[in-house]
Amino acid sequence: MAPCSVCAKPGKACSGCHNSFYCSPECQKEDRRTHRLLCKTFKAFDDDHRPTTTSKRAIHFPEKGKCAFIWVEIRSENPLFHHWMTPDLRIILGEDDPKTLNMPRDFAAEKDPRHIIEINYRDAFTQSGSTPKQSIASMVFGKTNVAWSGPVVACGRGLNFHSHIYQDLDTTDLRFLDEFLQRYGIIRGVRINCNVTQELFGKPIFEEIFMQEKNVSELFSEGQQSQIAHRIGTPLRACLEIPSEDMEDPLISMKYSYATWLYMNCDLDTKHDLKTWGNAPEYQGNAIVVRQDKKRLCPKYLEALFSWCWQNLQPKFKAVTKQSKAKRMQVLAQVTKEDFELYREEYEKEGKTPSYD
Repeated sequence: MAPCSVCAKPGKACSGCHNSFYCSPECQKEDRRTHRLLCKTFKAFDDDHRPTTTSKRAIHFPEKGKCAFIWVEIRSENPLFHHWMTPDLRIILGEDDPKTLNMPRDFAAEKDPRHIIEINYRDAFTQSGSTPKQSIASMVFGKTNVAWSGPVVACGRGLNFHSHIYQDLDTTDLRFLDEFLQRYGIIRGVRINCNVTQELFGKPIFEEIFMQEKNVSELFSEGQQSQIAHRIGTPLRACLEIPSEDMEDPLISMKYSYATWLYMNCDLDTKHDLKTWGNAPEYQGNAIVVRQDKKRLCPKYLEALFSWCWQNLQPKFKAVTKQSKAKRMQVLAQVTKEDFELYREEYEKEGKTPSYD
């Protein structure tokens, strides 16, 4: 059985297009809003209807009407380099070279990417007279951070060493395009909610949030860097969120935030570092955490990182706090991406969840 188009569990084929698969009525309902736009027309764009051997199936967002499949001819950009191909979009986007934007591979974390989705658009729409795109606005109900205008064509490319090879897009790609077109220009971070926010508003501890890029830039200047996360190649910054008046409840005692354990001091450069080694700031209240490289930060990833810092590293730090610098260096040698990934794999396999107690 092919994987479900929503959650990647084994699923059954859609009776309309036989291309998308669903494991349950719930997943099919979740995908229906975007899937219905391309489902009925997919059969007219199967392999039997491919006009040439070098044509690839793409998704076109016209200025008016709805999105639709189209065939795009893939041609050699340079006769001396036949392996380097490019889609011929001159009829749709004009003679000028279009702008291209690749959807990040980690954008849809719930599914492994089958290919890179390349978005081609005309950047100078203000000069060309292009109008705001109805096909995108209607699909996402107008909820976009960027005013997408002029024609847009989404194409597929291979992963890794096959990134120069264009591939077909199909009905399963539209749900990711839908979310990306909504969220482009938005940074996806995580709010670590304190026990008060959980009890008063029913929020989870690790909650995904969407922030304007300009607000994230302010966070970079004010927030504190996680030394541990930096050592494993995940540059994180966090700052406390200003509490609202409705968070004040005399019957609930606010406990230290889980963000505290992400910020243990790892430096051993100065005498002050040696004295404060292993210490962490006493965060109280909600904390906002984002990646400095502006990539998506997933709640589950941050949850596992917190658990690793608290359950695994913190006892080791504490055990050598008053010992020699050499002993502390031995502990720091265990703060690696490989060690964390092994811990995260076991953490997620066991289905553990943290709680304030």
